Amino acid sequence: MTGSVPRYARPEQLIDGRWVGSSSGRTVMVHSPADDEPIGEVAAGTTHDMDLAVAAARRAFDEGPWPRMAASQRGRYLLRMAALLEASRDEIARLESANNGKPIRESSQIDVPLSVDCFEYFAGFATKIHGETLPVPGDVLSYTVREPLGVVGAITPFNFPLLLASWKLAPALAAGNTVVVKPASDTPLTTLRLGEIALEAGLPPGVVNVVVGDSSTGNHLVEHADVDKITFTGSTEVGKQIAAKAAGNLKRVSLELGGKAPNIVFADAPLDDAVAGALFGVYWTQGEICTAGSRLLVQRTIFEAFVERFTARARALRVGHPLDPRTQVGPLVPVAVRCRDQRADLRARVATPAPVSSSAATHRPNPASPAATTSVRRSSSTSGRRWPSHARRSSGRSSRSWRSTPRRTRSGSPTTPGSG
Repeated sequence: MTGSVPRYARPEQLIDGRWVGSSSGRTVMVHSPADDEPIGEVAAGTTHDMDLAVAAARRAFDEGPWPRMAASQRGRYLLRMAALLEASRDEIARLESANNGKPIRESSQIDVPLSVDCFEYFAGFATKIHGETLPVPGDVLSYTVREPLGVVGAITPFNFPLLLASWKLAPALAAGNTVVVKPASDTPLTTLRLGEIALEAGLPPGVVNVVVGDSSTGNHLVEHADVDKITFTGSTEVGKQIAAKAAGNLKRVSLELGGKAPNIVFADAPLDDAVAGALFGVYWTQGEICTAGSRLLVQRTIFEAFVERFTARARALRVGHPLDPRTQVGPLVPVAVRCRDQRADLRARVATPAPVSSSAATHRPNPASPAATTSVRRSSSTSGRRWPSHARRSSGRSSRSWRSTPRRTRSGSPTTPGSG
């Protein structure tokens, strides 16, 4: 039912209109969170590669045609990108699900179509950016002019790789800026594919650049003196760090940060609709989304009925391979990455056993003793956690009596700081 798993075989990054390898010569494998199988190989970008990408974007802005061409012409380029995305809809949706783990029904029906819509919308918006003539006293003409800002650094998270890259690229390009995109290192494949589409659409060299790397390349982009703005989607903690680092040369910053809020259900809400909304709110894209309704506050008089219906529907959700069209909940990216790291660590430990002292070699513990049967239990706690004060209200007018139910997650599933 899943068909063949797509592969991405371009171990390069997009810099100045060309596909080039990492300056280090290194590449990294990209794995599917469904089964940890390799599905692509990408360049392991470095801070030097980021310097090259920023320099290319700077030249394209300072000397190239992009910010100087007619806004309507920029709009036509974005329309071409939208058309190319639409033409590759099935291929890109499968690549997104294979790399990110979200069900193919979501990638094909939500992520790719909304990305197409985004480029089409901002293609039209390119000609709607204008200033104002201001009425001031005296024989004076006072007006404002909106101009392109410059080089934009875009850092995207793992949960919506294609869609969030589109949301950052399209408006920046429509306004005449050049862009350097640094996608999440675990889910870079559709962002690289978007770079291919930018070249196919004929965008001038240096207007769109894509560098895949670890946190050091992202930090370098944030601190780079030739970058005029940073747009970031991810955790609140990293957002704070970016705001502080961007202050070095007074960059403009747009931050879309993590945060989860409860759904509030009143007694007069249509119960089945409230259950359906709450279920979608927390299980859409495996709950790896900043708007996930990760807690429920339910009025006491309907609490038992609500929980019963919600639990029944949650248990009926189909967990499976992301490329299976029947799958409703796919694998979690951070859990897959953590398991892979743990396996690598275990293999390293087995390959290089610790030295054994003579005293330890002669000691034979009692097999029944705790020391001989030690197990490690991972636990998580929400003790002391402060939840956001804002919440979504399903319907109703007033309430004085409440019970709450925490979200139940599969064992070991963390709250993911990189989701947006």
